[in-house]
This record gives sequence, structure tokens and C-alpha cells, in this order.
Amino acid sequence: MTYHLKPLERQTTQPTLIPDFVAYTEPYSDMNFDFMFLEVRKKGKQANVYKSDIIKLGKELKIAVDKLVSEGVNNPEVVGINVEGLEMTTYKLDLEHNGQYGMCKLNSCSLPREGANNVGLIPTCIKYMIQVEIS
Repeated sequence: MTYHLKPLERQTTQPTLIPDFVAYTEPYSDMNFDFMFLEVRKKGKQANVYKSDIIKLGKELKIAVDKLVSEGVNNPEVVGINVEGLEMTTYKLDLEHNGQYGMCKLNSCSLPREGANNVGLIPTCIKYMIQVEIS
């Protein structure tokens, strides 16, 4: 099943986005609250030279925050992960800046590759994933 992230009705000029992965909760049977998005791209491979996955991720996070605000959620915050090749970067987007959207980079790390030499990267990756969960 493909997840389609649709903007609010008042933002009809924005296209429907298709995240690589999304985590959400369903507090009501007819509604879901998106809270985490993931975009993955092979190193050096970009479908559109004018639009990176970071821009796409930012748009997905903004739509999710807008939906949370429209449902009355106080202090909405959503997180995103961008993986390009073997580099993982985590972000969060909120409205903490006087009601302005603020997307900030939380952390970045290299992902483990084949071979035993990279086993030391695993604790850092896990630490940054936990940070995304609690940020």
C-alpha cells in the first residue's frame, strides 16, 4: 500500500507527496497523525536535480505540522530522517520560533557497511535514532 501525504484543503497548490516511509498514529478511526518521515536515496542518485530529498522531507514535515495544528495539537513537532548513501541525518520541524516553521538538523552519522570494521558505528546510529524518538 502506498501512503499519499495530502496537504490541507486550503493548500491546494501543493502536490500530494509520497514519502519513502512514514510513521503515524491513529487516535481516531478516520484520522491519523503523522510524526516521522524517512527519505532514502542512493549516493549520487537524484531524480530531480532541482529538488533534493531534504527539500521533499521539509515539505512532508510542514504538511504534517499543519495537520496537527488544524486538529488542535499544542506545540506540534515532527521528525524526519534523510539517508543518502551511507550517511544518515536527522531533523525536526516545529513552531517554537514565534509561530514560524523551524526545521533544524539534529545529528548526522555514517551507517555501518559490510565488514567487522564498522561495528563501532552501531552505537552512534542507535543513539541518534533514540534522539529522534524523544526529541
